Amino acid sequence: MRALGAVVCLCFFGLSCTPMVVLTTGTELGSPMPTGNSFFVVSEVGALLKTDPVEASDLRPAQKCKINAGVKMELARPAMPFGDHYFVELKTQPDSNCSLKVGYIYSKQLAQVQRKFPVDPTAVLDTFDSVASLYSIENTKMEGGAYDRCDYKKAPPEDRRRLSTLEDYLAGKTNWVAIAMDSKVVPYGTMVRIPKLEDQLKAHGMYPGGPIIFVITDGGSAFDGILKWKRFDLCVGDNKDDINKKFNWIDKQSFSMKILHRGVALAPECGTDFRKSFL
Repeated sequence: MRALGAVVCLCFFGLSCTPMVVLTTGTELGSPMPTGNSFFVVSEVGALLKTDPVEASDLRPAQKCKINAGVKMELARPAMPFGDHYFVELKTQPDSNCSLKVGYIYSKQLAQVQRKFPVDPTAVLDTFDSVASLYSIENTKMEGGAYDRCDYKKAPPEDRRRLSTLEDYLAGKTNWVAIAMDSKVVPYGTMVRIPKLEDQLKAHGMYPGGPIIFVITDGGSAFDGILKWKRFDLCVGDNKDDINKKFNWIDKQSFSMKILHRGVALAPECGTDFRKSFL
């Protein structure tokens, strides 16, 4: 049976009210989400903020309002799971036409922001099309090893610029994914999104949805001074088996790439270590 609840406020001696959930039937409210005070709306049709965790058709217009796809919501406190919904309290109204700041949102319409973004993932500077290829961090002549083109081999281990793989990102071990491009044309540290790939990873059941930041950190003899913006090499995993077994469906696809931040250093220069912006 679906649990029903109501939002009430507890006020003490004129202090501001704190919304709480009172359950009328069903199980107890779950524990807060483990991390993150932000969500992105990942559903293509947007999401509804509702006064009750019921079907939208059962609510009056004043009891629900739409939040558009791609909108980032800052939460006043961590969201609480409630059946197939989250109970949320927003810092601000999601839209000027919506008077709600507290309510329920269907969980499949959201992706929790658990990673720090050094740039606004919705602020696109420019767009270009590029065809994908794949590589791993195997230490072979073909693959090139685990460090990017600006690695300083004599530096202490904590300062070595290790590549961040797609597999590590999907496992929650890193905040960005490395790609290689023509380092004579595309500056080191340039950050992009690939919405089509985000959607495909979600469709394959590998990712819950939301922005992924890809960073151009690598180059190579097959790219430099030749391919410009036309090709990119996606760093997918530790070895070739990761390419063949998990990600080979990405290879040779054409993607629309959204530039979020432009690096400044062309090879052989490196510029600022962008990794610090993700900390």
